[in-house]
Amino acid sequence: GAFRQVRHNFVLGTYKSQEGIDNDDGSSHYLTHNNYFALPAVGEKSYANGRWNHQFRNVYAYAGTCIGVIPPAGENNAFYNNTCMPLTDAGYTSTCAIPAERWAAGGIGANKVFTPTAAAKVCAGDNGTTVGTWLSDAALTAAAVAALAPFPLV
Repeated sequence: GAFRQVRHNFVLGTYKSQEGIDNDDGSSHYLTHNNYFALPAVGEKSYANGRWNHQFRNVYAYAGTCIGVIPPAGENNAFYNNTCMPLTDAGYTSTCAIPAERWAAGGIGANKVFTPTAAAKVCAGDNGTTVGTWLSDAALTAAAVAALAPFPLV
């Protein structure tokens, strides 16, 4: 099927929001890109057989976790070229807890992860992902501006 796009949004997750974009219950064929998500409990969510949900070139600021996939997980999902700054070092699960067969080919990798002490664990199959300490406010703002560009859309 054709992909739907969710792009160029500034999403502020206050009042205990669950995730930036809720891709579950069989939702499929979403390209979620060039967005800024502030305070999401979960960045990419794929539960209950959501499939073909690709998230890339997004910024997840102060996230509970960058990726949330819990059985029955979807299939052919992707999470790549994102910037994620979770609240804890455990906020990036990489491919450690997510079976490789659940990801699209090359579906996870090249993410920039910034945690309090740069101790996030990146597992096999998550190629090109880097880990560093939290960004400064200025650097986080610059990442948000870059993700949202060009804005406004004409």
